Amino acid sequence: MKLPRIAGFSLATMLVAALMVAVIPPAVVAAAAPAPAIAPTVRQFTANGSTSWKPGTNARILVDPAASASLTAEAQLLSIELGSVLARPAIPVASGTATNAVAGDVLLSIGAVTGSSGQEAYRMVAGATLGITGPSAAGVFYGGRSLLQSLRASAGVPSGTIVDWPDRPIRTLNLDIGRKFYSKTWIQNQIKSMAWMKLNTLQLHFSEDEGFRIESKSHPEIVSSQKLSQQDVKDIVAFATKYHITVVPDFDVPSHMKFILNAHPELRLVENGGLVHQQNLDISQAAARTLVMDIINEFLPLFPGPYWHIGMDEYVDLPSADDDFQQLLNYAIQKYGSGARVADALVGYANELNVFLRSKGKTVQAWNDEFYRFSSKVKLASTIQITHWTNWDWPMAPLKAFLDGGHQVINYADSYLYYVIDAAADGYPPSAEDLYNEWSVGVFSPLAQQDGSELPQTLASPVSSAVLGAAFSVWSENPGAQTEAQVAAGIAPVLWAMAQKIWRPGNPPESYLQYKSRVAAVGTAP
Repeated sequence: MKLPRIAGFSLATMLVAALMVAVIPPAVVAAAAPAPAIAPTVRQFTANGSTSWKPGTNARILVDPAASASLTAEAQLLSIELGSVLARPAIPVASGTATNAVAGDVLLSIGAVTGSSGQEAYRMVAGATLGITGPSAAGVFYGGRSLLQSLRASAGVPSGTIVDWPDRPIRTLNLDIGRKFYSKTWIQNQIKSMAWMKLNTLQLHFSEDEGFRIESKSHPEIVSSQKLSQQDVKDIVAFATKYHITVVPDFDVPSHMKFILNAHPELRLVENGGLVHQQNLDISQAAARTLVMDIINEFLPLFPGPYWHIGMDEYVDLPSADDDFQQLLNYAIQKYGSGARVADALVGYANELNVFLRSKGKTVQAWNDEFYRFSSKVKLASTIQITHWTNWDWPMAPLKAFLDGGHQVINYADSYLYYVIDAAADGYPPSAEDLYNEWSVGVFSPLAQQDGSELPQTLASPVSSAVLGAAFSVWSENPGAQTEAQVAAGIAPVLWAMAQKIWRPGNPPESYLQYKSRVAAVGTAP
């Protein structure tokens, strides 16, 4: 609330004004103050006066000396971006505390954020100076995003305190670079956009039937002509790290491998009648499993993050697999005993990769559709995180089976969170407005029934902490149907909508049109 200046008022007027302020609850005063122009919308904002913080002509970024080791890189990045937003040179960075700050300065520090949750939380206090505190560098970084957005939208930050944190720890863009080549520059620009939306994970699906897009020195015969060099990957990972984004390699096995198997046709899966499955690896062959391990071992140093996605989707039709693939059935029985089925061989293979990758410090992720079905001898390791994308076919196990099995789950709902590049479908763009109004992290793809009907799979609120977050996927089914620029423009509205729903849970605090205006006001990443 904007209060009148005292100078020039009579005593009676001042007494009346004082009485009015005394009887108005503080919450009402705070609610009347300008809200911060930030997207996703912040969790908590408490107003404290009516004057916005604005950067001084000689504004500095001060780093608390106690946190200099962890925040120097954050300060340097923020100095460049703040200068860009203000159309100035980079803002000077210095060591200092609140006692050294002058009007217009920004102070960065490490510390607990009362009332918040997790390492990505931050507290921003705006007055004559502006302070950003977080329990980690990531929290301070997200505070910096909010500062820049508010400056972009309203040339300042409302006087008061913001306390903000994400609802879920995993907020992902999954990018299919196997079918379509995306340049290093485009991926890095997308990383900046993701960070602007407070997303924190980039999944690179680099191997598909149509291509293998990362240079391999151990198996150059499997690599597409258009590819990222290993140095490109290192550059992308380093760039993502600067923006607090984890890069997850997605090496899809044992299906979606047609391009690799073009160079190794002897390793393809063959049905009993001789039908060759062009895209499927015969996991009963030791040489086939060795090929996969060669690639994983070579690429492990390229991806230092904590996750590795092993695929495991759309391999074979499990209900008929025991009759169709004698070699897989024999392999399962030999390995797991009498009564084992082809499904056991697939689950066992996932578990083997999980054991190896966990020994390398990785948490394994896998698609949901082939698990908890027809396997009687082998149980899927509960340490494998499930990226749950669909239940389109009625025999597929429901979401509940994975939660009951002790798995952590990430929501990849194909009904809301898929962008499919295809000329006929014109990009198959999901509705950002529908996502904003209807979807939440607890709304998964519906469960198909044998009679053709569908049952919703929506978890009650509060959604279990076993649901780690959500991912928006770009699938490049027809790579030539859209340019890189068209893809970026097409996915941006939906990414913004998802970002809001996994940062701040519950019903949005404003309509979609209002949120759309907010997003337009904060603009693109500096």
